[in-house]
Amino acid sequence: MLTMACPCATALAASSALSVSHFTATQKGILIKGGRYLEEIGTADTFCFDKTGTITPRQPEVALVKGGNGMAARSILQWAVSAEQHNKHPIAIAIKQEAQRWGIQPLAHAVCDYSLGKGVRAEVEGKQVLAGNERFLEKHQIKLPPPLCLEAEKAEAEGQTVVYVALEGEAIGLIGINNHLQPGVVRMIEGLRSDRVRRCMLITGDKAEVTQKVVNHLPLEAHFSSLLPEDKALVVRELKENGHKVVVVGDGVNDAMALAAADIGIAMGAGGSEIALVTADIVLADGDLGQLVYLRELSQQTLKIVHQNFWLAVSTNLIGAGLGIFGLLPPVLAGLLHIVHSLGIMANSGRLLTFRRRRLAQAENEEPDMEKNHDLRPVYPLVAVRQKG
Repeated sequence: MLTMACPCATALAASSALSVSHFTATQKGILIKGGRYLEEIGTADTFCFDKTGTITPRQPEVALVKGGNGMAARSILQWAVSAEQHNKHPIAIAIKQEAQRWGIQPLAHAVCDYSLGKGVRAEVEGKQVLAGNERFLEKHQIKLPPPLCLEAEKAEAEGQTVVYVALEGEAIGLIGINNHLQPGVVRMIEGLRSDRVRRCMLITGDKAEVTQKVVNHLPLEAHFSSLLPEDKALVVRELKENGHKVVVVGDGVNDAMALAAADIGIAMGAGGSEIALVTADIVLADGDLGQLVYLRELSQQTLKIVHQNFWLAVSTNLIGAGLGIFGLLPPVLAGLLHIVHSLGIMANSGRLLTFRRRRLAQAENEEPDMEKNHDLRPVYPLVAVRQKG
């Protein structure tokens, strides 16, 4: 009876399954920083996505370089890349790659200040250079000339993110960045929704016009634009206060506050910022968003295995102890049964080693259907956050 009452198998019920699941996820390039996050990802009902570098590719492309006040496009790009040369934001990387294609070398800068969610200020050859969004220029009391505003409106109407360039307190041009969806992102969101995720949302710092162009092709319940990093975190906190279990998926410095505020923060490991990788609870090493569906299925299968293990351990112990009380189970046989059912629990957990992801309806290398529009259904008003622009 004492042999069968030993709780070894019960202790193995959860720990063995979680350990195997962690190993299986690691083999797929998914780093999970704790068992709690693996358990909760399968029951989360709300997913919030960043746009640049998450929903859109990590390396966007420059679509437009436009000068103002008689400034040549080549000069605009050179001032911009000189300010952005040490910035690791996807938009900054796109500007640097475009400068390389033009054969432009950045000028050395002495001072460089990065403003989260807005832009960068640098001193280049003794001149102050700004590269950022409209709010960044407003912060430095720089007015946009009407011709440049008109060019910006045209670029935003085409779904481009606009980066303004200013020199010595005067706006001299702009750079338009294309926004394309990552392959398979539509099917990923549809896969989450079919797996009982009630809300998929976009939270971004881009202007409303640019954001709308992207979300028109995504099956989202809501979206929020023109958000600063602290605004993103505020959206997440309000969702949690309304009783939702929230997952935030992002890649950059601007997402760190939202990742920390979420129940589960997931960082895109492929080129993601260091602070996002440190703050997140789960890291997708190769940045494959399709792994979100796999993670939920792995979580649900793991909990199923844990429950099976627990009831197998408890029922075997109770039956063995009962037989021992009435003298129907010899000590040697009891010891053998105890070992066998402990090994059985470990073998049951081992089934997670062969767990395979569900194949999404759209292949990873297939381009998303950009012609398909989806109606956006508002979830409920988030009064603390207002869309700007």
